[in-house]
Amino acid sequence: TTLSTDDVLGRIVLGCAKHQIAVHSVHSACDAASGGVNAWLARSLARGVVRPIVKHPKVADAGQGRVLECDEATPISTVVERLKALLGVRFLRLPLAAGGAPPALA
Repeated sequence: TTLSTDDVLGRIVLGCAKHQIAVHSVHSACDAASGGVNAWLARSLARGVVRPIVKHPKVADAGQGRVLECDEATPISTVVERLKALLGVRFLRLPLAAGGAPPALA
């Protein structure tokens, strides 16, 4: 991978390096952990099986991202309300496909 000032990420990383600023994203480390943020969020949305998208080679249930295979279909409106309550927020942005009814999480 090459860093360049041609894109935003490159400018940020190169600017930090120029000023000797170390950057560590705890967020992604917590996401990949077994029982981490992604697993916690997924288990809070609906009943079902949660597994990593990309499994860690040595640690069971750890890895990048999460897939939630729901036991039953759950309307997106229900998922949004659960997320708002869980995160303690009044509003949540959710991109939906143009036209048609909001889908269900299945």
